[in-house]
Amino acid sequence: MFGRFFKKKTAQIAELVTDITQETKSESESDVCSICFDVWTSTGSHRVCSLKCGHLFGNSCVKTWLANSPRCPECNDHALLDDIRIIRAKTISAVDNSNETILRRELEEKTKKLEELEEIDKRRRIQTNFIFVAFYSIYTLCYWLTVAFLIFWAAAIVHKGLDDGTHFVFEELKKARLEALEKLRELVSQR
Repeated sequence: MFGRFFKKKTAQIAELVTDITQETKSESESDVCSICFDVWTSTGSHRVCSLKCGHLFGNSCVKTWLANSPRCPECNDHALLDDIRIIRAKTISAVDNSNETILRRELEEKTKKLEELEEIDKRRRIQTNFIFVAFYSIYTLCYWLTVAFLIFWAAAIVHKGLDDGTHFVFEELKKARLEALEKLRELVSQR
């Protein structure tokens, strides 16, 4: 019941994770300085650099910024000109996978929930099968008891006639019922 719903949702989340991963990979090629919003370079005055907090900027932009304010433009940590570190790399590519991480966690939670629901459904099916077998067994027993009763009744009618035979059968049933109740009382009193 819940299995198809959660499988569908799990597939949708997995598709979103794939889409976001592809989007973040394409966005990482256009990294820009958060001060001037220009693409930083690997050489020249606007070459990429970082502060001790790890945020990246164009070198000329961050020098101008720190001359006016000794704080990181991103996180507001204390920063000085001596904290600037030039990044020596031909290309820098950082994928923002925070959404992917969140979606993977949701996917794991949904998968776990799906497994729990499948286990509950399995137990429910076993219980349903057990109940069906029990009721079928009771039905079969009642059927054969009815057949036995009818055979006993027919034999009594043949032997003693219709009225006496019927009276005899019901008297015998009454005795058997009373004997069964007596035995049940004995069992209950022994415990």
